[in-house]
Amino acid sequence: MKRLNRSLILGFLFGIIALTTAISMEIDGMSAAVFFHPVGIIAVFGGILATALISAPLHELKRIAMRTYYVILFPRNNFMPTLREVMRISIGLNRDSQFMETFEDKIQNVMVKDGMAFIA
Repeated sequence: MKRLNRSLILGFLFGIIALTTAISMEIDGMSAAVFFHPVGIIAVFGGILATALISAPLHELKRIAMRTYYVILFPRNNFMPTLREVMRISIGLNRDSQFMETFEDKIQNVMVKDGMAFIA
């Protein structure tokens, strides 16, 4: 079953509402088509594409595009195992000050492991 990321929909809606509000506040009797000039659109999106191509190699951009696609269509928001792990660490540190050194190899989440290494 495919699930769509809700924040993607909210982001699009917010963007459309913000753009519509900005245009409606500025037109003062003009046509809204003034804001959709082809040269402006090419300049904006061409600049975005050029910046992306300059900032990273092409294989990295392909990887980012594929991961973005999978994050949007197949979101994984399962944070409970990480929360349990952080709680275990917290309880262990309250009991023993040397707990961090002994438990560091058993941590599954990479970000938690890096954070523990920085704290140690």
